[in-house]
Amino acid sequence: MEVGTYMWGFKIHTLKNNHWVFLGVIASQRPGDNSYNDPSSYGWACGGADSSGRCMAFQKGVNMPSHGGWSGFQEGDDVTMQLNVDSGVLRMKVARLPQTVFHFTGLDQATPWRVHVNLFSSEDKVELLSAGQF
Repeated sequence: MEVGTYMWGFKIHTLKNNHWVFLGVIASQRPGDNSYNDPSSYGWACGGADSSGRCMAFQKGVNMPSHGGWSGFQEGDDVTMQLNVDSGVLRMKVARLPQTVFHFTGLDQATPWRVHVNLFSSEDKVELLSAGQF
């Protein structure tokens, strides 16, 4: 995703063990296992929570606990994301939380972005979907 606005969705089917899942975007072409910590990573994580009891949002790979009131994913969640590369804004809606739009600003406009999913367990299941509207 290099220019313009993109939309996609996720269906969270299964979150095993500590219920960890990260959903967002990343610019790195070769991220490591802890890709949510990559300096080009933006997105939201959990089902479980970090040691402070708050869910995690990552901006440039740095944890911003409970950023914007973020309270975590659950099995069965339907998630919609929108990335406007030109304005550097990533937005997320969770159908279970219809009144809230989570967002990050300041994403590098000169960077090709990729959809980013990080799962904890081999039994976790998240489906990538097309999205017609945000």
